[in-house]
Amino acid sequence: MKQFFCMTEKRFFWEIVPGTRCNLTCGTCYAAENARPDKRILNWDNIKKAQDKAIDIGMTSVEILGGEPLLYPQLDKFISNFKNRNPLGFCGVVSNGILVTPEKAKILKNSGLDQLTVSLDGTTPDINDKNRGMGSFDKAIQGINNARNTGLGVTIAYTVNPYNICDTKNIFPFAQTYGLEAIGIQVAEMVGRAKKTFAKETQFNRTVGLNAIINTYDIPHQSIYSEVNTRLTFKKLLNRFYNAGMELPNLRCDGGTETFMVSSGGEFLPCSQYAYGPKGEIRNPSVNLVTDSPFTISRASEEYLEFNNSMAGLEVKNFSTCQTCDNQESCAPCPLANPAGIVPECEWVKTKTETLNNMVRESTVALKIEPEQIGESEISFKVETQKELITLSMDRLSLGDMINLGQVKNMEEWAGTDLVPTLCQ
Repeated sequence: MKQFFCMTEKRFFWEIVPGTRCNLTCGTCYAAENARPDKRILNWDNIKKAQDKAIDIGMTSVEILGGEPLLYPQLDKFISNFKNRNPLGFCGVVSNGILVTPEKAKILKNSGLDQLTVSLDGTTPDINDKNRGMGSFDKAIQGINNARNTGLGVTIAYTVNPYNICDTKNIFPFAQTYGLEAIGIQVAEMVGRAKKTFAKETQFNRTVGLNAIINTYDIPHQSIYSEVNTRLTFKKLLNRFYNAGMELPNLRCDGGTETFMVSSGGEFLPCSQYAYGPKGEIRNPSVNLVTDSPFTISRASEEYLEFNNSMAGLEVKNFSTCQTCDNQESCAPCPLANPAGIVPECEWVKTKTETLNNMVRESTVALKIEPEQIGESEISFKVETQKELITLSMDRLSLGDMINLGQVKNMEEWAGTDLVPTLCQ
């Protein structure tokens, strides 16, 4: 029998219910206002057919989205079927947490759920509830506690928006207080309902949000895992100046190769940008995991590979900023979601990085950590915020002479090299 499927590991984002099916009406909802036009809900028999086909073509990781996924009556069956067929696979649910009662938490845990991500937009009721509705914070916290009491791993997704830009500095202490395993941070995009909610918020934009995220790391923070949905240049800025410990994955497009989306009606797609235009119009036809044959789905997978190749050809070509960037092999914006030309976020990061570099150069350094001599002309420092030793090619006497010069800019002139990267570790 002909083998139709390429059995590589694939990550799926599965909208198990329509984006509009939710128990909240959050101001920043990306799925509202027809941004996700599929309004169908599959019964269990059909969604199982779709899920089994997805597993057959390599789905090893699935993030269950909505709307509110806990409104799907057979959510536990969806999770347990996936885990039974793929015991080592990852299954996560992104929820507002309000429906996570003690009983529901036990059902999710027993079904095999690996991770519950709860969306919060503030570390207090006053801040969070501006966007998510009165009483939502307390109910979400109760849901978090219920999940943790069953042993479920819980993370939070925090969207920076005009209501909470002064709250971001509280995220890490908040996460530590509630025993959360990780934090995901993103800046609100003016899509879906956000376009109406914040139409008059002229003082808020993406760079304002990025500055707010810097405040998150501009304080001593615990070694809790965090992820920021942004370009590599910003992650590197956080690592260099704020010891954020960001992982630096390949951010080139993987839609249609490693990641896919499934709509609530079972439409199988490489990504939402391929599927829908800015007003929710259908951009490209898809295949359906319920009604279409394995052969048809396989042919669509081949077309999605071609789509990915076409995006790869545009990712750097479309953006002048990327053409001179050190990260162009591992990072580029989506050509479908961003206008060609400069990448405003990365241009802002360049300016911010130079400002911070100059602040370091104007500063005075004091030697508070004694180095260890590891060779005739090499010394090293053990710094708490760094996993690896910091090594300098000089002896202790030369280091003392350099430190006595006071300002970093004088030290750089003496050493004839850029010392800022080392001093910012």
